Amino acid sequence: MLSELGKESFLWKVPSGSGHSSPSIAGEALFLSSAEDGGKTFVMTAYRRSDGGVLWQHRVSGRENGRYGHRAANPAAPTPCTDGKRVYFYFGGYGLIAREAKSGDLAWERKLAFRSNTFGTGTSPILHGDLLVLNRDGSKEAAILGLSTTDGTTKWEIPRPGFRTTYATPFVWKNSKRTELVVPGMLSLTVSYTHLRAHETKANLVCRLLLEK
Repeated sequence: MLSELGKESFLWKVPSGSGHSSPSIAGEALFLSSAEDGGKTFVMTAYRRSDGGVLWQHRVSGRENGRYGHRAANPAAPTPCTDGKRVYFYFGGYGLIAREAKSGDLAWERKLAFRSNTFGTGTSPILHGDLLVLNRDGSKEAAILGLSTTDGTTKWEIPRPGFRTTYATPFVWKNSKRTELVVPGMLSLTVSYTHLRAHETKANLVCRLLLEK
């Protein structure tokens, strides 16, 4: 496809490192995750949209996971998400990292345990209002997490017993009746949840299961 567009269609081209994630764009910045050192170092980069120049770049050391058994697996598979103010990265061998979109300064981070998936971590975090939603399938403690974008604390958690492996990213569906969180699952059709906003109480489960088949 690129060859069909012709050289005049290229605005810029820069190396981006190893990974399977897609870029996220907000304003004049493009955010992308990648991995180095055979997946032991995780890289977060903001590029200038106009010319590909690096606005900021940060690295963290992760842990090598023997459960990434496939040669195509890469810890920089999840795509970062952004609201223009902050950008949220997720790495299977580390957890969640929130950075200020303009400066790249660390806002908060939340370490998360590995999930046992043959191809590593594939799901990406998504934003819905003041929530950061993350699919954590891949173990007996499989769950969907609703986290505060402010500090990464858990606002609610939906257990998903039986969903041992999932690489899919949740999707927010605003229909004529309500707003639902749609999440595919292992050996199952799509599951849909509603009431995405957390109550101002200590109750964890604020999502009601609508459909599970």
